[in-house]
Amino acid sequence: MDRHQTDIKRKNKNIIKTDNFGKSKKIIVLSAIVLLTIIIFSTSINNSFLTNWDDQEYVINNNHIKELCCQNIKKIFSSYYLGNYQPLTILSYSIEYQLFGLNPKAFHVTNLILHLLNLILVFQLIYLLTRRIEPSIIVALFFAIHPMHVESVAWISERKDVLYSFFYIGSLIAYINYLKKSKKTKYLLYSLSLFVFSLLSKSMAITLPLILILIDYYYKRKFNNKVIIEKIPFFVLSILFGIIAILSQKASGATDISPLFSLLDRVFIAGYAIMFYIVKMFVPFKLSALHYYPIKVNGALPYEYYIAFVVIVLVILLVYRMNKSNSFRKVLIFGMLFFLITIFLVLQIIPIGNVITAERYTYIPYIGLFFIIGQSYCYLVDNKNFGKKIKPFLIILLIGYTIFFSITTFNRNKVWKNGIVLFSDVIKNYPFICHAYWARGIARYNNNDFKGSIDDYDKSIELNHNYLKAYNNRGNVKYIVKDYYASIKDFSKAIKLKPDYPEAYYNRGLAEFGLLRYSKAMKDFEKAIKLKPDYAKAYYNQGLVQGVFQNDSKAVADFNKAIKLNPDYTDAYFNRGIARYNLHNVNGACNDWRKAIHLGDTLAKKMIQTYCR
Repeated sequence: MDRHQTDIKRKNKNIIKTDNFGKSKKIIVLSAIVLLTIIIFSTSINNSFLTNWDDQEYVINNNHIKELCCQNIKKIFSSYYLGNYQPLTILSYSIEYQLFGLNPKAFHVTNLILHLLNLILVFQLIYLLTRRIEPSIIVALFFAIHPMHVESVAWISERKDVLYSFFYIGSLIAYINYLKKSKKTKYLLYSLSLFVFSLLSKSMAITLPLILILIDYYYKRKFNNKVIIEKIPFFVLSILFGIIAILSQKASGATDISPLFSLLDRVFIAGYAIMFYIVKMFVPFKLSALHYYPIKVNGALPYEYYIAFVVIVLVILLVYRMNKSNSFRKVLIFGMLFFLITIFLVLQIIPIGNVITAERYTYIPYIGLFFIIGQSYCYLVDNKNFGKKIKPFLIILLIGYTIFFSITTFNRNKVWKNGIVLFSDVIKNYPFICHAYWARGIARYNNNDFKGSIDDYDKSIELNHNYLKAYNNRGNVKYIVKDYYASIKDFSKAIKLKPDYPEAYYNRGLAEFGLLRYSKAMKDFEKAIKLKPDYAKAYYNQGLVQGVFQNDSKAVADFNKAIKLNPDYTDAYFNRGIARYNLHNVNGACNDWRKAIHLGDTLAKKMIQTYCR
């Protein structure tokens, strides 16, 4: 044992009280928590993909995961997905797809396995920090079964949460071992390597260097040149991936609604979000996949936003006023700062998107709050005056919360069954939000419930007459049921609301094509391409119109562009084959049809049999 390790133990003898809990007993206790977690989350395994919320883009329609080859791996590591850079997460989807195809059960099982591994790591992390079994059990148990963590586990698209957390917690454990073990350097390298994997899973991992400093504070390490130098690689990576995250958000066109809220509003919004997460930790009621922004009345936020800010200030003052020699003060500061640092990025200081809070954001941050609870239990039962008397009541309270969390989480998993059930639950909580009906309308459309989908879009438009996405989506449904004139009316309304809306022009072009009004269809496809030069589908359909006009050379040119943008565009190969055949390029046509067959087109086989002998 080196001097540094001795100093750590000496400086923290007033914080922790070591125990002699046997290794076999730890394994038994941890196994019991794992088993309970499996039982509670078993209801999530049979859930479907959420085809109206990210699963469609991340998995079902993501061509980059369909084949595990060097070209696709390169694309995975050089592409953004829905405004995020998370190549390791996408790679995990690809591996699963090769093994199980589009079987949602396999993806849900993987999420659950990662969650189980995370709870084991959380147990180990807290035990390394405290050297006591009680807080380790409490933190790992509540981390494993808390209802606010359902979203991270039950939603396939939130794989990034459970995956980045696995490497994030592992990195913290390696760093603590670096502080405690005699062979230090290799543990620091382990910590840095795991940090890189965490960053490649989700950009939220950029907070880790600050948590390393917080651990230094907990162990009362002196802030010297050595401490600074060892953190430099971590901060360099954090800044680099932070820049990548900002660029990915800009590339996705993420909606910034900050003009609706002043800087002061955003401060109160952040304060409300902090209180929201703390309150939900104790009373997880009215849970929802989405928690929408408040509506300002006469320029003011709802009163609870101002109250929350005042409460937070009072709590900070209370902790500050505590006796600095009080060992529990350090516990409070460590736990609260762990929570605040890891959740700061999603406090919507710059409001982005439709939601003010999200339950998935608590996955890592709650470790800090659970740490306070676990250490509070130890602090109380260790008291010589009333510890023995209060211990039975505390145990009953913890058991009560365990039962409450278990039942709530078990039932909450069922809400994530599919997009219809999930957004029906959102509508129950927010019946006057147009977005919720719009999202359920997508799920109903994907379930071939066209009437129900139109009803939801009608309700969405009733709540917001300028909701252009609802007009566009309703037009799509009406197009599917061949009500072309009504669909054109909806697309035209969307275009009127947003003249630079390429999807609405493209969709209206399809409807015009359905009415055999080819010239109008051509104009809409041309406009869509002008607004969105990488619009593969617009090039493809423009090629179809060129074919109708017997402009086969132009059709081939359009199909070429569509295929260049989407190398797996089956229909584009098939129809380019027809255009090439009309241009007497039989070899080119047959090659296209063979490629279409390779991509799963059955009709191309008949073309080969008929024209390629």
